[in-house]
This record gives sequence, C-alpha cells and structure tokens, in this order.
Amino acid sequence: MPESASAVAWTKLGKSVNKPHTVMVVDDASMMRTVVRQAIESSGRYQVVAQHPNGLKALWALKDVAPDVILLDVEMPVMDGATFLRHARVKTRAKIVVLSAASALGSATARSLRDAGADAIADKPAGSVSLDLGADSPLISILDRLMKTEHANHVV
Repeated sequence: MPESASAVAWTKLGKSVNKPHTVMVVDDASMMRTVVRQAIESSGRYQVVAQHPNGLKALWALKDVAPDVILLDVEMPVMDGATFLRHARVKTRAKIVVLSAASALGSATARSLRDAGADAIADKPAGSVSLDLGADSPLISILDRLMKTEHANHVV
C-alpha cells in the first residue's frame, strides 16, 4: 500500500522537512471553504489540495487526489456528508472529520456519523459560516491529534 504523503520527508537545501498534511474540504458554502482553508493552512502543518461544494464531486475527486484528511460538512445539496462518508470509507484511508453546525457533539446525528466511520466531529463555532474559525481553533487540535495518531502507527 502507498504510504501517506504526509509521512514522507523530503529534503530541501540539505535539511529534512516534513511535508504538510494534505486536506480536502467538502462544504457547500464557498465562504466556509475559504475560512477553513485559511485557518488550517495558517498553522503551517496542513495544505488544502482540494475543495468541493458537495459529496458527489468530492467522491469523484478521490480518484485523482489522496488527501490525508477530509473535512466534511453534513448538510449539502446533491450528496450530503453522511452519504459521502459511507461511500468514502471504502475508497480512502483518509481521516474524515465532520465539521458541521448540524451535528452537535453528543447528538444522535454525531453518533450516527461516528458509527458510519467519521474519525472525529468538530462543531462549527458560529453556525453554517464560521468566520471565527481561526488557527487556534479546536479544529487544529483535533487534526493534530488525528495525525499524531497516524504517525505513531506508521513506520517511516
């Protein structure tokens, strides 16, 4: 099996540097995709390699891109996040984090998403378009924990 792109170190000017973890953002709100991209890329540990407005487009994109992490909204047109999650679990080994205002932690929806294969659930702090999602948000901590777990189980 191919190893995660994030687990491979590359050399630049004689120094070994870890590549940033690659991320796909799936959310129907273009403003939210932009805010999430800016927040996670500002940490320097994550790079958004794909953004899609619904689950169907994201599912098709998995043929061409293999992200380390997928950030997934739940309520979207065409294909919602729960349907995408069920299909994606058989197509990718990426960590899938549900980022949604509709799946409050501990809710029946959140439990259902975890049962369907979500690796984590992160609440959007201010609803469907969270302008207050910054580099110091709990989302970055969740991503860091998930990716640390991946590295602990991966031999480079």
